[in-house]
Amino acid sequence: MRRTFALLAVLLFSACSGGGSALPGTKSAAAGTGSRTVTALAIKIPHARAGTGAARRSPAFISSATQSVAITVYGSDYTPLSGYPIDDNLTPNSPGCVPGQSSTICTISLSLAPNTYFISLTMYDGIDGTGNALSNAQYVPATIVQGVANQIGVTLGGIPASIQLVASSGVTVAQEHVVTLPSNTSGTLTAYALDIDGDEIIGPGAPTITVTTDNGGQIAVTQPTAGSPNAIGLASLATNAIAHITVTAGTGTDPIPRAVTVQDPGMALVYVISASEVRVFDQTATEVTPSGAPFAGLVTGAGATGAAYDSANGLIYMGVQATPSFIVAFDKSGRLRREQSQYDRGAGLRFGQRLHLCRQQ
Repeated sequence: MRRTFALLAVLLFSACSGGGSALPGTKSAAAGTGSRTVTALAIKIPHARAGTGAARRSPAFISSATQSVAITVYGSDYTPLSGYPIDDNLTPNSPGCVPGQSSTICTISLSLAPNTYFISLTMYDGIDGTGNALSNAQYVPATIVQGVANQIGVTLGGIPASIQLVASSGVTVAQEHVVTLPSNTSGTLTAYALDIDGDEIIGPGAPTITVTTDNGGQIAVTQPTAGSPNAIGLASLATNAIAHITVTAGTGTDPIPRAVTVQDPGMALVYVISASEVRVFDQTATEVTPSGAPFAGLVTGAGATGAAYDSANGLIYMGVQATPSFIVAFDKSGRLRREQSQYDRGAGLRFGQRLHLCRQQ
């Protein structure tokens, strides 16, 4: 997962006097009547960064996945001007774009008569205004004055598609839907909104992170603050406390939720294995099966004939008697552990003997 992040966009509009000729190397769109100024809109697209963790988590202007922008200019009555919307590509090879060591700066020329306008922008991960919307700003007021430099700061709001949870003080992310917190302790869980391309959205323009709990007497939660907008406080208030929290990114009509179980690390999960699937539940009978886990895919059709859990290494072994027969090892998040798996080894061996061979590896 990339951690080159979609955040704040500061767009600089500079206007020059003149009849409306485009800046060299830029596209232009005419609007309005009478004498117009050439307004240059500069957009900075950061390059994807290498590394992991905090080394890659820092504010950037726009998501590094950005490939194009759709721009609409409205009059004071919120009616789109003639010729809008327009789409401009923002790749290093696009006209008007200059690649640098850490970013690409693209300049788009808008020919506008001096007046007050409203400007909307949406960034996409495909060219020509296609693909997934990554961030946007709607109806940003812009006053264009002839003969002076017009600078207008625009904060692009990142569009969340999912939420990433990162273990912090006292907390462990055990699997996709389970977080552990020792009984009668407190800790911090860090939540980041991700855009559709997996980039974190932090800083100004980031969706608001909120949290709720279904049992505040067991697991209490503390909302993020303005100073720590991604930090969620958790407190276990009893021995073997368990509750379900819902972390939400964004407000309004399209918030993105993520529900997880919070429990003591010593509390077991229940794995229900049938001939066609594996499902995981916490001790309140809430399903916490990891999405996309290969549990079901490997046993569907052939059918699981046995299963065992090895507390020494925390792996689950599933036997399938087919042609060829095999024993497959998973961790508790449903990820396949090929190095501990056996495929058609030892013809004639019973399941227990095969399982023993697997567990000795």
